[in-house]
Amino acid sequence: LQELSASGPFRRLAFGLWLRRSAEGEGSFLTFGDLDDVLADASRLGFSQHQGLALPVSSIASQPKFWMVRGSVQVGDSASSSFGPTELSVLAALDSGTSLLAVPGLLHPMVMRRLLPGNLMSTCGPSFGQMVCPCDINMRPLKLTFSGDGRDLTVELTSEDLLEFVGDTFSMGERRAMCRLNLQPGPPSMSFWILGDVFLRRVYAVHDIEGQRVVLFPRGGVVNKDSAAEHSTVEVIWSRWMPWQLSAAPSLLTLGAATLASVAAWATAAAFVARRLGRTAPAAMDADGYCRL
Repeated sequence: LQELSASGPFRRLAFGLWLRRSAEGEGSFLTFGDLDDVLADASRLGFSQHQGLALPVSSIASQPKFWMVRGSVQVGDSASSSFGPTELSVLAALDSGTSLLAVPGLLHPMVMRRLLPGNLMSTCGPSFGQMVCPCDINMRPLKLTFSGDGRDLTVELTSEDLLEFVGDTFSMGERRAMCRLNLQPGPPSMSFWILGDVFLRRVYAVHDIEGQRVVLFPRGGVVNKDSAAEHSTVEVIWSRWMPWQLSAAPSLLTLGAATLASVAAWATAAAFVARRLGRTAPAAMDADGYCRL
């Protein structure tokens, strides 16, 4: 990122992450560009600017921790508190290198009891290092709330997000679909949550590097299908408004599977192309101002 910021024609470098499942038929992409341009790209995804909530990156021992933010988590409904507090204040790291949602080890048992109350827990069990449950289990939701600019943003994760089909079981001649639980315990010493792909699929996240903040746009807007189709292959795009855009097809989702720190290799390649191109405008642009390299 430092190489890209120094070598690219950016006033204030930022990157945005739009992560999707392959079954959704929408391309996932990682966008590099000036902050204003990356924020404006949210409109192409069906969001308006006022929907974005800016959150400062949290600091530990006076050092900013990228990309760590503060919020609160509510597990299950608020009517019952027999398994611990209804709402927890948390420190959470956004990390596309983590597929699941990671919970501090000491909190994990309480979170599980609230997600799967009563005898629901007994229908789940470990399998090959992961927790597996019936896909039709009546799981409680998990809500993450973030506050800023005098308002709140809540992202609700339901069984649609927290369960992922892995296969069928057969018992007494009856087939039952089984799903992986997309929630895992972290080590007992871990004091923060890790919001991996399970969470990131529910937002468009803009990372303001210089401003040390993250702007979250909650999913819910209508995606521009024409624009989504544009991001169906891996490509590097140069634009006078949005200089760099890296996108990946669902089958090639290496950027979503690797931690964002690993984009240094992509940044170096993009900076090399920038130096080769110089600052001149491309000879031909399409209607959106993009020139494909």
